[in-house]
Amino acid sequence: MKEKEILKNCKRGEAVEYILEENGVSTSLVIWRDNRCVYLLSTICGINPSTAVKRFDRSKGEYGNVSCPAIVKVYNKHMGGVDLMDSHLGRHHIRIKTRKNWYRRLFYHLLDMAIINSWIIHRRVSRKRKTSTSDIRNDSAKEMTQKQFLIYVGESLLKSGSRAPKRGRPSGGDQCPISKKRMKQGTIPIKEVRLDGVGHRPVHERRESKMRCKNAKCTGHTYWKCAKCDVFLCLTSKRNCFEAFHS
Repeated sequence: MKEKEILKNCKRGEAVEYILEENGVSTSLVIWRDNRCVYLLSTICGINPSTAVKRFDRSKGEYGNVSCPAIVKVYNKHMGGVDLMDSHLGRHHIRIKTRKNWYRRLFYHLLDMAIINSWIIHRRVSRKRKTSTSDIRNDSAKEMTQKQFLIYVGESLLKSGSRAPKRGRPSGGDQCPISKKRMKQGTIPIKEVRLDGVGHRPVHERRESKMRCKNAKCTGHTYWKCAKCDVFLCLTSKRNCFEAFHS
């Protein structure tokens, strides 16, 4: 607790260094006071040479220079995937409150890591496709944020391959994997759901006025909609947007 007592009255930017030599190797432990105490351990550098970094001073309401040890600059320059992964996990992760079943927390943590890795690959592929003129207007070339990607994966797992719920009271043996919470009216489903070929059936809605067709490049209005996708589509002898939308 000695270092905490030393840094208790220290100002922001001050640091303490402890050096341990064993088998000809020097190990430096640096405790730097920023907003809080930062602990760093290294065998290649320590406090010196220190540099100045800008920090916001709340008491003065302006930015000022603060002394920064060399080990902090080296860490910020070369920090790798562990810190980035922790940053991504801190934004959006599966929340679980149980403490008894520890393996569940481990499973959901691994699931979060798999989704984040998939999102990183998606970003790389999207940026490569943007460089090609043929893929600029392609939906697959659009880069999604981490939150959008999570929603995309969730909708794919919930609705892809599932059947639309039947009308009327469900029977005891009718087990439909589709979620009870349906999409908002007029929301176009994701590609994996729209083209899975399962459970898409036309339903005639009794309304006072027709609804706008959601098929691309169609300006028509209709009473027909897809029971699974929950979007209105033209279904007449002259215009069959229902088939075009799902193919």
